[in-house]
Amino acid sequence: MRITTMDTAAEVTARMKAMADERQRETLMRFFKTAPGEYGEGDEFLGIRVPQTRSVVAEAADMEMEETEKLIYSPWHEIRLCGLLILAEQMRQLTLRGMTDKPAGMKERERIVRFYLRHARQANNWDLVDLSAGKITGLWLVTPAVSTEEEKTAVMDRLADSTCMWEQRIAMVSTIEPTRRGDFGSVEI
Repeated sequence: MRITTMDTAAEVTARMKAMADERQRETLMRFFKTAPGEYGEGDEFLGIRVPQTRSVVAEAADMEMEETEKLIYSPWHEIRLCGLLILAEQMRQLTLRGMTDKPAGMKERERIVRFYLRHARQANNWDLVDLSAGKITGLWLVTPAVSTEEEKTAVMDRLADSTCMWEQRIAMVSTIEPTRRGDFGSVEI
């Protein structure tokens, strides 16, 4: 069983703010196009690299959704990423624990996916989508679920038809896992 050392969004936020690196922050803000008129306009960075964020995720992976939600709504890009990666890790753990086709595992995965979809617009840059969608909605598409295949397809269609480019990207990235497994039923061209 995992030993959680951080249970609250406040603990995670404090840890990540202590990792801030001004030089890296400037680099990330240029890389993720945060200047006026660019796709990431206004996004704020602490200057934390993804491996550092993943180390925090490892300590907070069992965090309750109410606390994870606070992370996902942080003004700081890396803290939002941390929240999304916590959800991805929780999906992964459910699969590793042999909960793939058990009703309790299906129900918990469904809860994580529905939570992710409710807050999908917080994944508002390509890295946030690319590092979370495949591990959350992509995995959901290829494992037994409470939702029917038709319901899953309807969710992907809704995301693909969205006016939000990040929701559209979630739909696209989510199809990578089924495609990788040779399941083209979830992917309509």
